[in-house]
Amino acid sequence: MTQSQVAEYLHTSQSYYAQYENGRRPIPFERVVELSRLYNISLDYIAGSTDDINRKPR
Repeated sequence: MTQSQVAEYLHTSQSYYAQYENGRRPIPFERVVELSRLYNISLDYIAGSTDDINRKPR
C-alpha cells in the first residue's frame, strides 16, 4: 500500500503518516492497533516480541 492509502485508512494526511514512518513523530498506540487490523498482523509482531506474524492472543 502507498503512504497515501494508509494515511487515508488512518484518517490522516500522507505527510503526517510519513513522519511516523521516518521516526520524526511518535505513533500513537491507537494508530498501531489500526495498522495491526489493516495488515491483519499481531501487535506482538509489530512490537518485535515475536517473529510469528500471525500470533494471536490466547
